[in-house]
Amino acid sequence: GYADADFVTVDGRIFILPNDSADLEKITIRFKVAPHWQVHTAFRSIGHHYYRVTDLYGSKLTQLIQGAILLGPFETREVKIGNTRLTVLMYTHWPVAHRNQLFDKSVRVYRFFYDTFGFDPGRYFIGWTPKSKSGDKIYTTSWGYGSTMEMPTDTQRNYELLAHRIAHAINRYHPVGLVNNQREDDWFEEGWASYIEAIALQRVGITPDQAKFNQLYTYYINYRQRGYELDLPLADEAKANANTAEFLHYTKGPLIVKHLEVYFTQHSNRSLEYCIRDLYKKFGRYRESFALRV
Repeated sequence: GYADADFVTVDGRIFILPNDSADLEKITIRFKVAPHWQVHTAFRSIGHHYYRVTDLYGSKLTQLIQGAILLGPFETREVKIGNTRLTVLMYTHWPVAHRNQLFDKSVRVYRFFYDTFGFDPGRYFIGWTPKSKSGDKIYTTSWGYGSTMEMPTDTQRNYELLAHRIAHAINRYHPVGLVNNQREDDWFEEGWASYIEAIALQRVGITPDQAKFNQLYTYYINYRQRGYELDLPLADEAKANANTAEFLHYTKGPLIVKHLEVYFTQHSNRSLEYCIRDLYKKFGRYRESFALRV
């Protein structure tokens, strides 16, 4: 996490827990903060700075470890979408116009996943923080019920990351996501999340088109020209070193998913989006594992 005199952003891994934490039946947290600070968490408030970790959104221990905690001067805005209470937090000292823009775009990105894939977890928590005092990026939280990251100025890449993280709440994160049981298709988690971030932003009007795929393809060609040994089949992702894995995740993967979208459109009466929505309806929330290949 990160902490300075202006704000704190951490997740539950800051807590020292007993060895038998997985068996805890009740977890209550109390925060002590400066008078002008507020406490913002994904946990349920039960009084002044007291919060109860429930198992409504997965095991208590999982929720505690993964849940975001923001301390400091943050404005809270909420909206109900489906059955989900979407909470957006923004640093109070930012201009009102910036906070209005953050809230509007955050809601649009989240609503895309609700409308398109039926993502409706009950609660979702988006926190926008400053950067560190040195101007560096800071650790940001991402889990099944929310995401926090920096946004001192309006940046397209951060909205892409928000969409990417909501996508992972659908295709990976416990307890609300999907479980693929075929190791050779692990690449699809990152490939689809990187693909859908471009689709989402164009669909909700944050970007004018899907030009990102042209940028990815240009990078793909340049990367391959450096040597074929730097590439691997997507099914062999587990054999990749760090650099190759990044290429497979964030360049080759989304391009292949884009090809799958075209294939679905040309050879069936259903889109790739429809298939993901159907998978999520049947297998989401960790109901059971599934196979992409049949």
